[in-house]
Amino acid sequence: MTIFVIISNNFIPPFLEVLNWEAFAVFVRERDIPNLKNIPLSIPKKKYRRIQKGIKRIHHRFLPQK
Repeated sequence: MTIFVIISNNFIPPFLEVLNWEAFAVFVRERDIPNLKNIPLSIPKKKYRRIQKGIKRIHHRFLPQK
Protein backbone atom coordinates (compact mmCIF):
# COMPACT_ATOMS: atom_id res chain seq x y z
CA MET A 1 0.00 0.00 0.00
CA THR A 2 1.15 3.49 -0.76
CA ILE A 3 0.78 6.64 1.31
CA PHE A 4 -0.58 10.07 0.47
CA VAL A 5 2.08 12.69 -0.26
CA ILE A 6 0.74 16.23 -0.42
CA ILE A 7 2.99 18.72 -2.18
CA SER A 8 2.21 22.29 -1.25
CA ASN A 9 3.50 25.25 0.71
CA ASN A 10 0.06 26.59 1.60
CA PHE A 11 -2.40 23.71 1.41
CA ILE A 12 -5.09 23.77 4.07
CA PRO A 13 -6.55 20.26 4.22
CA PRO A 14 -10.34 19.89 4.14
CA PHE A 15 -12.04 18.67 7.30
CA LEU A 16 -9.01 19.78 9.29
CA GLU A 17 -11.23 20.18 12.34
CA VAL A 18 -12.15 16.49 12.34
CA LEU A 19 -9.27 14.75 10.57
CA ASN A 20 -5.71 14.41 11.77
CA TRP A 21 -4.10 14.60 8.33
CA GLU A 22 -0.65 13.78 9.67
CA ALA A 23 -2.02 10.38 10.69
CA PHE A 24 -2.46 9.37 7.04
CA ALA A 25 -0.46 11.78 4.85
CA VAL A 26 2.99 13.22 4.42
CA PHE A 27 3.32 16.92 3.64
CA VAL A 28 6.14 18.08 1.39
CA ARG A 29 7.08 21.66 0.63
CA GLU A 30 7.37 22.64 -3.03
CA ARG A 31 11.08 23.37 -2.62
CA ASP A 32 11.60 19.70 -1.70
CA ILE A 33 10.20 18.36 -4.99
CA PRO A 34 13.69 17.55 -6.34
CA ASN A 35 14.10 15.21 -3.37
CA LEU A 36 10.59 13.78 -3.63
CA LYS A 37 11.68 10.24 -4.46
CA ASN A 38 13.75 10.02 -1.29
CA ILE A 39 11.24 11.54 1.13
CA PRO A 40 8.95 8.49 1.48
CA LEU A 41 12.04 6.26 1.61
CA SER A 42 13.39 8.31 4.52
CA ILE A 43 10.30 7.72 6.67
CA PRO A 44 11.00 5.13 9.38
CA LYS A 45 9.17 1.85 8.71
CA LYS A 46 7.16 2.11 11.93
CA LYS A 47 5.85 5.57 10.99
CA TYR A 48 5.20 4.45 7.39
CA ARG A 49 3.06 1.56 8.65
CA ARG A 50 1.23 3.89 11.03
CA ILE A 51 0.40 6.18 8.09
CA GLN A 52 -0.83 3.19 6.07
CA LYS A 53 -3.08 2.13 8.96
CA GLY A 54 -4.40 5.69 9.14
CA ILE A 55 -5.35 5.49 5.47
CA LYS A 56 -7.21 2.25 6.08
CA ARG A 57 -9.16 3.85 8.93
CA ILE A 58 -10.42 6.74 6.81
CA HIS A 59 -10.64 5.00 3.44
CA HIS A 60 -14.17 3.64 3.77
CA ARG A 61 -15.53 7.05 4.83
CA PHE A 62 -13.92 9.36 2.33
CA LEU A 63 -12.69 7.40 -0.69
CA PRO A 64 -14.98 5.72 -3.22
CA GLN A 65 -15.22 1.95 -3.14
CA LYS A 66 -14.33 -0.03 -6.25
